Amino acid sequence: MLSKLSSALTSVKKEGQERINALRRNLDKEDDFEKQDRIDEIETETGRSMER
Repeated sequence: MLSKLSSALTSVKKEGQERINALRRNLDKEDDFEKQDRIDEIETETGRSMER
């Protein structure tokens, strides 16, 4: 019984870590989009191209 409980806990921890990693990847993508949007805004406002 203890072995089954330990196995279940390990499985839950693994699934939780996978979900956290997926959320982090998604946040990184959103940050990249927001950064690019801001760069585009600055370039439009100033008429200059920023280094990327």
